[in-house]
Amino acid sequence: MNMPIYKSTLAKWMNDFVAFKQLQKFTYMDQALCLRYFDDFLVEKHFCASTLNRTIVELYIAPTQRYKPNTRYNRLSIVREFSRYLKLYERESYVLSQVPAKRPSYPRFYIYSDHEIAALIRMCFSLKPLVSHRTQTFATLIGLLATTGLRINEALSITLDDVDLEKQLLFIRKGKFSKDRWVPLSLSATHALGQYITIRKEISFNHEDNSLFLNQRKKKLRYDSVQNTFRHLIRQCQIRGNQPPRLHDLRHTYATKCLLKWYQHADINAKLPALATCMGHVNISSTQIYLHITAEIRAQAQRRFQENFNKNILNKGERT
Repeated sequence: MNMPIYKSTLAKWMNDFVAFKQLQKFTYMDQALCLRYFDDFLVEKHFCASTLNRTIVELYIAPTQRYKPNTRYNRLSIVREFSRYLKLYERESYVLSQVPAKRPSYPRFYIYSDHEIAALIRMCFSLKPLVSHRTQTFATLIGLLATTGLRINEALSITLDDVDLEKQLLFIRKGKFSKDRWVPLSLSATHALGQYITIRKEISFNHEDNSLFLNQRKKKLRYDSVQNTFRHLIRQCQIRGNQPPRLHDLRHTYATKCLLKWYQHADINAKLPALATCMGHVNISSTQIYLHITAEIRAQAQRRFQENFNKNILNKGERT
């Protein structure tokens, strides 16, 4: 995903602020995009000052009341962080001391069923233009996200050189916190990637752009294009939740389905470190955010409890 371009009189400070955050090993791309909304607002209002003032910040805050709580919080929290940064260098600049919005108290996630993922992939082949590689690109990308749990930015940064089909591995360069890692591929994912790479090499045989996923102009596929297309696919498949299901929820789905699979025949505690490494987390606590208890997992937990109870309690009691 490309860095947003800021155009207001505070553009230099915004670029410096994002660069400062990235030096602290934060990817900070989503936040940088949120900051662009504020930058666009300043341009629209013909704001010409070199520092923030209370009036312009309050003008920006007022219309955000119509946004959903999480959207409002995200957009205003980045303004607060930026105002604090600017204050370090411009002492007269206004600081938004607190975000006038609250995060929703409930966790935001959606777990896709196997049927829904299959429907999304099938729907990709109805994307226009039908004769282009766009259909295969999005079908492969969604399948890859669902079977590896990659972050979307990581998937879009994969190059042809990062794919090792023989060893069934993907190399992720500089993921979150600038960490490199290898991610294993399932047999089905390896087969699908192999088919796509054959098509992909025919699209750009002169290797002008070595990115795995290309857009119609044979350039690296953009984050905003993927988000917009995925929302379209969600609507077409009529997939609904308490909140609109997101692309990032494929990552939640991957982790939760790993948990379900291990509940059936594996030691979960022994598997969690491997899952954390695969997902690019520095510790297990970060991975646990993505693990959700579904009806299937409850059923498996109940089954395992009953088996252990029969084996260790009932049978022991009968022997005594």
